Amino acid sequence: MNRIDFFKQNLYGKVLDIGSSHGTLHKEIMKKTNLHVFALDVVTINEKGEPVCYPNFKQGMAEENPYKDNVFDCVVMGEMLEHAKDPIKALQEAHRVLKPKGLLLISTPNKVSWINRTTKGYEGKAWKTGYGHNIIQTIGGLKELLPMIGYKIVTIYITEYRLEGNYGSRYEFFPLTQIRRAVTRVLPERLKE
Repeated sequence: MNRIDFFKQNLYGKVLDIGSSHGTLHKEIMKKTNLHVFALDVVTINEKGEPVCYPNFKQGMAEENPYKDNVFDCVVMGEMLEHAKDPIKALQEAHRVLKPKGLLLISTPNKVSWINRTTKGYEGKAWKTGYGHNIIQTIGGLKELLPMIGYKIVTIYITEYRLEGNYGSRYEFFPLTQIRRAVTRVLPERLKE
C-alpha cells in the first residue's frame, strides 16, 4: 500500500492537511467525500507555479498554526515535517489543534535510510518554492519525540519509494526507481525510507 492509500484509509471527520501546496496528497484526500478537509501551507503556489486554490486553504506556518485548539479529528503532515524550521513546534501545534484522541498521520524521509546514507538525496534540497529540507528525522527519533509531545504511537507503517510522493526528487527516473523499490523491500525497518 502506498502512503496516499494509507492516509485515505485512516482519515475521518474534519482533517487538516499541513504542507498541502503541491497538492498531490491533498487532491487525493479531497476525493474521499466523507471528509471536511482544510489546508495550511506557507507556500501559496503549486509545483506548476500556479496559485493554490483549495477550499478552506489558509496561508501560514505549521509552527504558528492559526486554528483553534481541539478542532480537528485528523492532522496530516505528508512530506512536510522535514521542511519545518522547527519540527518540534510544528508537532506541538498539530497536537494542540487535534481533538482528544485525534489522529496524526506523518510521512517523512528517514534520515538513516539506505538511500539517504548513500546519496544524501534529501539534504538541503531547495524546491522551486525555495523551501528545502531543514531537519530529516529518523524512525527512532520520532518514536522518542512523539510521546514527549503527548502523542501515543499506534503504528509505524513504512511505505516503499513511490514517485507520487517525491515531486522534484533527482531519483525519480526509471530504472533507478525500480532498483530503489526492490532494495527497500528487503531492508530492516530502520534503513527503509
